[in-house]
Order: sequence, then structure tokens, then C-alpha cells
Amino acid sequence: MLAALPFYFGLAATAEPLVLTVLGEKWREAAPIVHLLALAMPFMTLQVLLQPACDACGRPGIGVRNGAVGALVLTIAFLI
Repeated sequence: MLAALPFYFGLAATAEPLVLTVLGEKWREAAPIVHLLALAMPFMTLQVLLQPACDACGRPGIGVRNGAVGALVLTIAFLI
């Protein structure tokens, strides 16, 4: 998390120039999506880091609940 968090915030801050430089002008509309994903990724990193700790503490239901909610949210988002 110590290494990933600055990278994600830097990506969020420079999403548009980075997309234009790496992918070109025709991908300009993807910059807000890259920005949003860069802001969401710290939460995904945190979930991946804490899942084994919850399992080790005897609380595997936390990970199952997070996975179920994530599957539901992603399904709805893809349909929209």
C-alpha cells in the first residue's frame, strides 16, 4: 500500500496528459475513466491486503460479503 498509493494518486492527477501521450488523441474520452479507476484502485489494494488477515482472524465471512457485494455492483454497472 505504501508503494501503490502514491502511484494511484499520481495517475489520477495526470490521467488526461498520460492518456494523450501514451494512447493518442483518439483516446481523450478515456481520461475520465482512467481518473476514476485510479481513485478506486487504493480501495481494491486495501481489500486484497486485508482479506488474508480477516481469514486468519477467523472471519472469512467478511471477504465473502465483500465479494458478493462487488459482484452485484459490477453486474449492475455493466448493465448500465
